[in-house]
Amino acid sequence: MLIGTRYKVESDDMNVTLFIKHTSRKAGNIYYQPLAYLSSVSEALKKLADLEIKDTKLVDLKTVEAKIDELYEWIEKALEVK
Repeated sequence: MLIGTRYKVESDDMNVTLFIKHTSRKAGNIYYQPLAYLSSVSEALKKLADLEIKDTKLVDLKTVEAKIDELYEWIEKALEVK
């Protein structure tokens, strides 16, 4: 499941894995690097939110609020049935 433009979540029998998108410097290939191995999709979404909110450097509450709103949009788009 892709979330936003930088993340994806996958699962197997043991874990739910949160990945971040990277582009290789030499060839320009896109790949996903594991960020965290978690026990549920809910935990993966919480981890994603935590990472993105920390990325705002907590400048002010309006910035944090805007980031939270953006995360809600990402999650809603990821959950849309196609």
